[in-house]
Amino acid sequence: MKKIVFVIIFVLNIPLTTYSNTKHPIKLTSSEIKYIPETKNIRIECKVFIDDFAPVISSTLLKSIAQKKLTQEDLANIENYFLEKYKIILNGKSLPWNIHSYHIEHNILTLVVCNFNINLKKDDHLKIENEMLFEVFGEVQSNWMTISFPPYFNNHNFESKLDDPIYSNTL
Repeated sequence: MKKIVFVIIFVLNIPLTTYSNTKHPIKLTSSEIKYIPETKNIRIECKVFIDDFAPVISSTLLKSIAQKKLTQEDLANIENYFLEKYKIILNGKSLPWNIHSYHIEHNILTLVVCNFNINLKKDDHLKIENEMLFEVFGEVQSNWMTISFPPYFNNHNFESKLDDPIYSNTL
């Protein structure tokens, strides 16, 4: 009798266990990419689900996030990930990034990364390649970007998907 009760409880808990390991079905990042002509800076504000992002960066990142304080090693790992997976290419040259700030709220990590002193001119060729989390979630992952480069264009929306991760525009 005890074995039967145990088996019934175990079988009934399988869907609950499976569900609790899948915290959210949507695999999404959201970014606002802006060129600020007055300061000649490119600024990206990227929001990502912490439980999706942290395991890709390091095994200790979740602990740092729980304490709401990222270590220098965490920041360096995130910066390296951005350099590899989130590229802005201007006239064939990939631009470097620096983490400017971050904010942690609930299950969302908001990162602000910047590149300084970028001189843009008409007919420059801009490419933005966002491959964040494709290596983990494949075609389920979606990276939404709103891109503004005044005075050239404002609020272009682009969805970076596994089969089409590159936004391209001539200023």
